[in-house]
Amino acid sequence: MKHISRVISTLLMLFLLTTSIYSQPQNRRGIQGQIVDSKSGLQLSQANILLYESNSTNQLKGTASDNEGSFYFYGIDDGNYDLRIRVLGFEVKVIEDVTISTSSPVINLGEISMVPSTLDMPDVEYQVEGNEVMLSADRKVYRLSKNIADAGGSVADALEEIPSVSVDIEGNVSLRGSENVRILIDGKPSSRIGMNAAEALQQLPAEMIEQVEVMTNPSAKYDAQGDAGIINLVLKKQRKKGLNGSTSANVGYPARYGVGINLNYRVGKFNLFFDDNARVRSHTGEGETRQTFYDGNPYASLNQTQDRDRGGWGNRVRVGFEYLPSDINSITFSVFNDYGEDENEAEVNYRYFDAAGNLQSHVRRFDPENETERWNGADIGYTHHFNGDGHDLTVDYKYETGQEDELSEIRETWLYGGGADNGLIQNVTNLEGETTNLFQIDYVNPYSEDKKLEIGAKSNLRNLEHDYTVVEYDSVDAPGSTLDVGNVLLYDEYIHAAYLTFANRVGMFSYQLGVRSEYSDITTTFENTNDTYSRQYLDFFPSAHFTYDLSVVNSIQLSYTRRLDRPHFWHLIPFWNYTDSRNIRRGNPKLDPEYTDSYEISHLIHSDEGSISSGIYYRQTDGVIEWVESIEDSIIVRQPYNLATRDAYGFEWVVARNMTKWLNLQLDFNLYRALTDGNFQGQDFETKYTNWFSRFNSRISFDRRTQLQTRFFYRGPHKSFQGERKAMYSVDLGLSRSLWDNQATLALNVRDLLDSRRREMETFAEDFYSYSKFSYRGRQITLQFTWRFNQDKKKRMNGGNGDGMGMDDFIEGE
Repeated sequence: MKHISRVISTLLMLFLLTTSIYSQPQNRRGIQGQIVDSKSGLQLSQANILLYESNSTNQLKGTASDNEGSFYFYGIDDGNYDLRIRVLGFEVKVIEDVTISTSSPVINLGEISMVPSTLDMPDVEYQVEGNEVMLSADRKVYRLSKNIADAGGSVADALEEIPSVSVDIEGNVSLRGSENVRILIDGKPSSRIGMNAAEALQQLPAEMIEQVEVMTNPSAKYDAQGDAGIINLVLKKQRKKGLNGSTSANVGYPARYGVGINLNYRVGKFNLFFDDNARVRSHTGEGETRQTFYDGNPYASLNQTQDRDRGGWGNRVRVGFEYLPSDINSITFSVFNDYGEDENEAEVNYRYFDAAGNLQSHVRRFDPENETERWNGADIGYTHHFNGDGHDLTVDYKYETGQEDELSEIRETWLYGGGADNGLIQNVTNLEGETTNLFQIDYVNPYSEDKKLEIGAKSNLRNLEHDYTVVEYDSVDAPGSTLDVGNVLLYDEYIHAAYLTFANRVGMFSYQLGVRSEYSDITTTFENTNDTYSRQYLDFFPSAHFTYDLSVVNSIQLSYTRRLDRPHFWHLIPFWNYTDSRNIRRGNPKLDPEYTDSYEISHLIHSDEGSISSGIYYRQTDGVIEWVESIEDSIIVRQPYNLATRDAYGFEWVVARNMTKWLNLQLDFNLYRALTDGNFQGQDFETKYTNWFSRFNSRISFDRRTQLQTRFFYRGPHKSFQGERKAMYSVDLGLSRSLWDNQATLALNVRDLLDSRRREMETFAEDFYSYSKFSYRGRQITLQFTWRFNQDKKKRMNGGNGDGMGMDDFIEGE
């Protein structure tokens, strides 16, 4: 605990020092304002604001709006000035003759509305749509438009639209080819995503998201977890006065039904909100595995087929309020409940053959599973604005608790072979629970026009319990015996952190420097065996970002960060699934974190017609975790180990362009090469591979109400030191139509049109060979209807609803 006290003591000293120094009188003469979207009213971050002498081309200063859309020019002499404001995807705005004088030393321009760029067609006016990209100090910001192909889809579906990001058939998210990515919501982690990110992201509606921030080299302000970087999902927000909201309903095939309502009521100093979203989902999957065994096994080969049917219902309710007692203080509070039930079935057939290809035995395993999920939580936050120019203090607390119970009665039957008359029953109990408490304080002080200091602290306390038991019976009436594949695991993870960042701009050059300290106290206890593994370590993570604006539309950036990737909870537990008893994944409680040094050079140029973004990156990782396959008693076992070091470097290129008045195209391409060198059980392993993935989008606007979108994705093969994951491709289509004077929208989409999203892998080992192919969801068709009420016509013309959809219950606090 002495490390914790040192971290907190250092933080308090820095906090007192900075508040005492920078609360002293400063030269605050100048201009300030807030950039917003004229249609949705949403705040626009990373707008470029240039300051000129009136009626002159002499540029005096330049800045960018912050995450709240605010900007500030201070230290300005008396005189008349013009401002030129530019945001990608919006028309340029010029504000003339702003006068600074002794009687008016500070001019607050208030909200400055930016009009979306438009193209003219006969009798038609419509907005240019596509994922817009903005480059800031430590991230690329993709403002999502109305992605028709994702209507009625999930957040996982929407992420497939984002350059540098890919999503596999099971919903696992990768950033530049690495799954070691941290996913945040409004800058804050989520317990549900932390427990099972793939499942959680597939349950959340895509229309919740306003923009996606991709941080391949995050600043020290953010958690060091995730050596590939951070994906931050920024929610749509609504603060319009009076009662307003939206309702939606969707239906699809395979069976997909959903209804939702979002209500927002703002009166006086209160903003009340209520969300309720109900869903029914189902999908089928199928796969096959072929294995060939060499010396020392009772059979020569195994052919395995697998069919899955997963489905269920869920309902998520959130209610809360925001209270604004004054212009400089705000308090938010919300509670949520999320409940769901699933009924899943899986059937696995094993056919064993001898060396001559003769069938020796046929075994069938049938696994009906009942799953229940329940999550509850509350959060409260307080913000104090010292003087209305971004000088803020925020304090947050989040409590969340959840339980997921999975109960199975697996029946295994010998259909052919020596045990044809026999069978067995295995009752599997899988209980997972988590409780999280998060405390955080952040202080931001832009103590001059160009300089900003940020300091903060955070404690994240997680307690997880996993109880996995398998009881086997020879028949229904026979006494059972508990198999040794189960255990009760207690996982306690306490992370205490403090950070400091400093940002400065000198003309067209800007930089941000920071350092973060994290003290990790992690204990893993196996109650059945009385084994305990404890780790305590203190790490420091520096970050540096340097940006040079070649012009208002052309910038280049150099960055460096150090990060780590702690082993996931699932990588530590012995067993968590017994459906396929011949192919088992087993955790390793002795895993250590991976540490990565990441370097990047990126460039962005944009215009009214589109943008081009490119970058070169390099990552050096120690303690790389690899999954190793081996044979134990004729069973394939996969287990993770810290095996190697890895050097990975690559190039990415993203171009988006309005080709004509009715056609928008976007292409992104990512190529990377990895060199892995390691040792396992006395054997040296060296792997070199080159991989790439690409995504192509087209959007055709027939008129301002009807659009057609197509999307093609390709991911190249990926090699590991034991085998290879094959290439994969997919095609999605979407069609939308605005109705009722743009008060409603009807959208139809088809995901995986060619039913080609399949995971295909090969494994080569000394004593066996394995080939597998699996489809998780298959083709999906969805029709969604959305109606918005008490929202102005301009906002409806934009095609978005502009309101949150109840995702705060997933937020844990950053």
